[in-house]
Amino acid sequence: MINMLMQKLDIGHYFDAIVSADDVAHHKPHPETFLRCAELAKVEPTRCIVFEDADLGVQAGLSAGMDVFDVRTQEIIKA
Repeated sequence: MINMLMQKLDIGHYFDAIVSADDVAHHKPHPETFLRCAELAKVEPTRCIVFEDADLGVQAGLSAGMDVFDVRTQEIIKA
């Protein structure tokens, strides 16, 4: 689904890595989604920032050691 959407919007070239719930065994609040994305992008988790709109995603990002931008409050939460 996500690949089809990215292709339709022609935005895939803006991303080094795309990871969805279909790509991981453990879902949020487990940090696997964000850690896998950092791994694919070859970036240390501490150098990543997560943009999230849900409490479980905020928790997952922080658990991954990443700073999180909560789009609901427009606040950066430091890991």
